[in-house]
Amino acid sequence: MNTVKVSISVGDTSIQLEGPQEFVERYLDKYSSLIEKSRSSPPSRAEAEETIESEENETSTKLTRTMEPRSEASCSDRIRALIDENYFDEPRGIGEVANWLKDSKGFIYNANQVAASLISITRSGKLRQFGKTGSYKYMSP
Repeated sequence: MNTVKVSISVGDTSIQLEGPQEFVERYLDKYSSLIEKSRSSPPSRAEAEETIESEENETSTKLTRTMEPRSEASCSDRIRALIDENYFDEPRGIGEVANWLKDSKGFIYNANQVAASLISITRSGKLRQFGKTGSYKYMSP
């Protein structure tokens, strides 16, 4: 038996289906109206859960749902907020940014997370990077 996996994300809502092709196609057809509706206005959590629960009772095939909206901002989001607060008017190192987020904002990220976010933001042009490998500094352009 071939197993088919489908994951659909619309805004903050994700639907994951896994099972035989006929099962996945049947549920994709049933959820297509919910997906189309969410393009204009996202379904309420209760509405989405009700639809999924009523469909789950019809089969024993695995159906996974993830409907929780993302409430946490990412490390990159928080660093962009620091840019808006003019934190990067002075050159800042990775460890310095991580410590500032922890000590002043209460958000704990390891140096790798901060570095990856800083690189991504630098590529977007919102920060510039300078210095030697291993001791880069970041500053607003």
